[in-house]
Amino acid sequence: MYSRSTGCYQHQNRTAGRVWRGRSCLDPQSPRGSVYPVWGQRPSGRAESGAQRYTMFDGKQIRDKLVGSDEERAVSPVIGVILMVAITVILAAVIAAFVLDMGDMGDQPPSTQFSWDEDVGSSVTITVTGGEDIDPDNLYLDFSGDTSPEWDNPVSQYSSSAPSGVDSSNDWTDADAISAGDEIEIDDSVDTFEGETVQIIWEGDGEGQVLDEYETTDTS
Repeated sequence: MYSRSTGCYQHQNRTAGRVWRGRSCLDPQSPRGSVYPVWGQRPSGRAESGAQRYTMFDGKQIRDKLVGSDEERAVSPVIGVILMVAITVILAAVIAAFVLDMGDMGDQPPSTQFSWDEDVGSSVTITVTGGEDIDPDNLYLDFSGDTSPEWDNPVSQYSSSAPSGVDSSNDWTDADAISAGDEIEIDDSVDTFEGETVQIIWEGDGEGQVLDEYETTDTS
Protein backbone atom coordinates (compact mmCIF):
# COMPACT_ATOMS: atom_id res chain seq x y z
CA MET A 1 0.00 0.00 0.00
CA TYR A 2 1.37 3.45 -0.95
CA SER A 3 1.29 6.41 1.43
CA ARG A 4 1.34 9.86 -0.17
CA SER A 5 2.37 11.53 3.07
CA THR A 6 5.52 9.48 3.49
CA GLY A 7 6.14 8.53 -0.14
CA CYS A 8 6.59 4.91 0.97
CA TYR A 9 5.04 1.56 0.25
CA GLN A 10 3.89 -0.68 3.06
CA HIS A 11 4.42 -4.32 2.17
CA GLN A 12 4.60 -7.74 3.71
CA ASN A 13 6.19 -11.01 2.62
CA ARG A 14 5.51 -14.54 3.71
CA THR A 15 8.60 -16.73 4.02
CA ALA A 16 8.66 -20.22 5.52
CA GLY A 17 5.31 -19.66 7.18
CA ARG A 18 6.34 -16.36 8.74
CA VAL A 19 5.03 -12.93 7.76
CA TRP A 20 7.49 -10.06 7.43
CA ARG A 21 6.33 -6.50 7.17
CA GLY A 22 8.38 -3.64 5.84
CA ARG A 23 8.39 -0.28 4.13
CA SER A 24 10.06 0.85 0.87
CA CYS A 25 10.41 4.52 -0.03
CA LEU A 26 11.15 6.44 -3.20
CA ASP A 27 14.70 7.78 -3.41
CA PRO A 28 14.33 11.56 -3.83
CA GLN A 29 17.88 11.76 -5.28
CA SER A 30 17.13 9.30 -8.05
CA PRO A 31 15.72 10.66 -11.33
CA ARG A 32 14.24 7.23 -11.99
CA GLY A 33 12.55 6.97 -8.65
CA SER A 34 14.48 3.98 -7.36
CA VAL A 35 12.97 2.22 -4.36
CA TYR A 36 15.07 1.34 -1.34
CA PRO A 37 14.11 -0.65 1.78
CA VAL A 38 13.96 1.35 5.00
CA TRP A 39 13.24 -1.13 7.72
CA GLY A 40 11.74 -4.49 8.37
CA GLN A 41 9.52 -5.67 11.22
CA ARG A 42 8.76 -8.97 12.83
CA PRO A 43 5.09 -9.96 13.30
CA SER A 44 5.20 -8.46 16.81
CA GLY A 45 5.61 -5.01 15.24
CA ARG A 46 9.01 -4.31 16.79
CA ALA A 47 11.85 -3.21 14.54
CA GLU A 48 14.05 -6.10 13.53
CA SER A 49 17.29 -6.26 15.47
CA GLY A 50 20.18 -4.97 13.39
CA ALA A 51 17.90 -3.54 10.70
CA GLN A 52 19.81 -1.16 8.45
CA ARG A 53 18.89 1.53 6.02
CA TYR A 54 20.12 1.03 2.47
CA THR A 55 20.38 3.45 -0.43
CA MET A 56 20.62 1.81 -3.87
CA PHE A 57 22.67 3.23 -6.74
CA ASP A 58 20.63 4.47 -9.64
CA GLY A 59 21.46 3.51 -13.24
CA LYS A 60 23.88 6.40 -13.79
CA GLN A 61 25.79 5.66 -10.59
CA ILE A 62 26.14 1.99 -11.51
CA ARG A 63 27.29 2.89 -15.04
CA ASP A 64 29.90 5.29 -13.68
CA LYS A 65 31.23 2.60 -11.36
CA LEU A 66 31.51 0.04 -14.17
CA VAL A 67 32.73 2.08 -17.15
CA GLY A 68 33.79 5.37 -15.56
CA SER A 69 32.40 8.85 -15.77
CA ASP A 70 32.17 10.91 -18.95
CA GLU A 71 35.45 12.66 -18.08
CA GLU A 72 37.25 9.38 -17.38
CA ARG A 73 36.03 7.81 -20.61
CA ALA A 74 37.18 10.84 -22.58
CA VAL A 75 40.75 10.40 -21.26
CA SER A 76 40.96 6.67 -22.07
CA PRO A 77 41.15 7.01 -25.91
CA VAL A 78 43.95 9.57 -25.59
CA ILE A 79 45.99 7.21 -23.40
CA GLY A 80 45.34 4.38 -25.86
CA VAL A 81 46.64 6.43 -28.79
CA ILE A 82 49.77 7.42 -26.87
CA LEU A 83 50.48 3.77 -25.99
CA MET A 84 50.00 2.63 -29.60
CA VAL A 85 52.38 5.32 -30.89
CA ALA A 86 54.99 4.37 -28.28
CA ILE A 87 54.76 0.66 -29.16
CA THR A 88 55.05 1.44 -32.89
CA VAL A 89 58.17 3.57 -32.35
CA ILE A 90 59.82 0.87 -30.22
CA LEU A 91 59.08 -1.87 -32.77
CA ALA A 92 60.41 0.29 -35.61
CA ALA A 93 63.64 0.93 -33.69
CA VAL A 94 64.13 -2.79 -32.96
CA ILE A 95 63.53 -3.79 -36.60
CA ALA A 96 65.87 -1.06 -37.89
CA ALA A 97 68.64 -2.15 -35.51
CA PHE A 98 68.22 -5.78 -36.61
CA VAL A 99 68.36 -4.88 -40.32
CA LEU A 100 71.43 -2.67 -39.87
CA ASP A 101 73.17 -5.41 -37.90
CA MET A 102 72.46 -7.92 -40.65
CA GLY A 103 73.85 -5.50 -43.22
CA ASP A 104 77.10 -5.09 -41.30
CA MET A 105 77.71 -8.84 -41.20
CA GLY A 106 78.78 -8.95 -44.86
CA ASP A 107 79.59 -12.28 -46.49
CA GLN A 108 79.74 -15.27 -44.20
CA PRO A 109 82.62 -17.77 -44.52
CA PRO A 110 81.72 -21.04 -46.25
CA SER A 111 81.31 -24.21 -44.24
CA THR A 112 83.89 -26.20 -46.20
CA GLN A 113 85.86 -29.12 -44.78
CA PHE A 114 89.46 -30.03 -45.60
CA SER A 115 91.82 -32.92 -44.95
CA TRP A 116 95.62 -32.80 -44.66
CA ASP A 117 97.96 -35.55 -45.80
CA GLU A 118 101.65 -35.02 -45.06
CA ASP A 119 104.40 -37.08 -46.55
CA VAL A 120 107.03 -36.01 -44.01
CA GLY A 121 110.01 -34.44 -45.67
CA SER A 122 108.33 -34.54 -49.07
CA SER A 123 104.93 -32.80 -49.42
CA VAL A 124 101.63 -31.82 -47.82
CA THR A 125 98.41 -32.40 -49.76
CA ILE A 126 95.24 -30.42 -48.89
CA THR A 127 91.98 -31.97 -50.12
CA VAL A 128 88.46 -30.53 -50.03
CA THR A 129 86.29 -33.22 -48.44
CA GLY A 130 82.87 -31.54 -48.39
CA GLY A 131 80.78 -28.48 -47.68
CA GLU A 132 80.16 -25.40 -49.79
CA ASP A 133 82.00 -24.59 -53.01
CA ILE A 134 84.49 -21.70 -52.82
CA ASP A 135 85.49 -19.11 -55.39
CA PRO A 136 89.27 -19.54 -55.90
CA ASP A 137 89.68 -15.75 -55.90
CA ASN A 138 88.59 -15.69 -52.25
CA LEU A 139 90.89 -18.46 -51.00
CA TYR A 140 94.43 -17.93 -49.71
CA LEU A 141 97.19 -20.07 -48.22
CA ASP A 142 99.27 -18.46 -45.51
CA PHE A 143 102.61 -19.89 -44.42
CA SER A 144 103.92 -18.29 -41.25
CA GLY A 145 106.78 -18.99 -38.89
CA ASP A 146 110.26 -18.01 -37.83
CA THR A 147 112.12 -19.80 -40.62
CA SER A 148 110.02 -18.62 -43.56
CA PRO A 149 108.57 -15.30 -44.67
CA GLU A 150 104.79 -14.85 -44.67
CA TRP A 151 103.43 -15.75 -48.02
CA ASP A 152 99.81 -14.77 -48.67
CA ASN A 153 98.92 -15.30 -52.32
CA PRO A 154 95.56 -16.22 -53.83
CA VAL A 155 95.39 -19.87 -54.78
CA SER A 156 94.08 -18.88 -58.21
CA GLN A 157 97.40 -17.10 -58.91
CA TYR A 158 99.54 -20.22 -58.41
CA SER A 159 101.41 -20.98 -61.62
CA SER A 160 104.69 -22.39 -62.83
CA SER A 161 106.29 -19.12 -61.77
CA ALA A 162 104.96 -19.35 -58.21
CA PRO A 163 107.54 -19.24 -55.40
CA SER A 164 109.38 -22.43 -54.61
CA GLY A 165 107.43 -24.74 -52.33
CA VAL A 166 104.10 -24.94 -54.17
CA ASP A 167 103.31 -27.52 -56.80
CA SER A 168 102.43 -25.72 -60.03
CA SER A 169 100.06 -28.48 -61.18
CA ASN A 170 97.02 -28.53 -58.89
CA ASP A 171 93.25 -28.64 -59.20
CA TRP A 172 92.78 -25.30 -57.41
CA THR A 173 94.46 -23.15 -60.06
CA ASP A 174 92.15 -23.27 -63.06
CA ALA A 175 88.86 -24.27 -61.43
CA ASP A 176 85.88 -21.90 -61.51
CA ALA A 177 84.93 -23.14 -58.04
CA ILE A 178 86.79 -25.20 -55.48
CA SER A 179 84.58 -28.12 -54.47
CA ALA A 180 84.73 -31.56 -52.89
CA GLY A 181 87.55 -33.68 -54.33
CA ASP A 182 89.79 -30.77 -55.36
CA GLU A 183 93.27 -30.74 -53.87
CA ILE A 184 96.53 -28.83 -53.81
CA GLU A 185 99.99 -30.21 -53.06
CA ILE A 186 102.67 -28.24 -51.20
CA ASP A 187 106.25 -29.36 -51.82
CA ASP A 188 107.83 -29.84 -48.39
CA SER A 189 111.09 -31.32 -49.60
CA VAL A 190 112.91 -28.12 -48.67
CA ASP A 191 113.29 -26.69 -45.18
CA THR A 192 111.08 -23.69 -45.97
CA PHE A 193 107.87 -25.04 -44.38
CA GLU A 194 109.12 -27.67 -41.93
CA GLY A 195 107.62 -27.15 -38.47
CA GLU A 196 105.51 -24.20 -39.66
CA THR A 197 101.75 -23.61 -39.62
CA VAL A 198 99.85 -23.57 -42.90
CA GLN A 199 96.48 -21.77 -42.82
CA ILE A 200 93.65 -21.85 -45.35
CA ILE A 201 92.14 -18.34 -45.31
CA TRP A 202 88.87 -17.26 -46.89
CA GLU A 203 88.41 -13.55 -47.57
CA GLY A 204 85.04 -12.03 -48.50
CA ASP A 205 83.76 -8.48 -48.16
CA GLY A 206 84.89 -8.34 -44.56
CA GLU A 207 88.00 -9.55 -42.76
CA GLY A 208 89.65 -12.85 -43.59
CA GLN A 209 88.54 -16.01 -41.79
CA VAL A 210 90.73 -19.05 -41.13
CA LEU A 211 88.87 -22.09 -42.45
CA ASP A 212 91.49 -24.66 -41.42
CA GLU A 213 95.16 -24.94 -40.45
CA TYR A 214 97.88 -27.55 -40.15
CA GLU A 215 101.33 -27.65 -38.54
CA THR A 216 103.92 -29.45 -40.61
CA THR A 217 106.45 -31.84 -39.11
CA ASP A 218 109.87 -30.48 -38.16
CA THR A 219 112.51 -33.04 -39.18
CA SER A 220 115.51 -31.03 -38.03
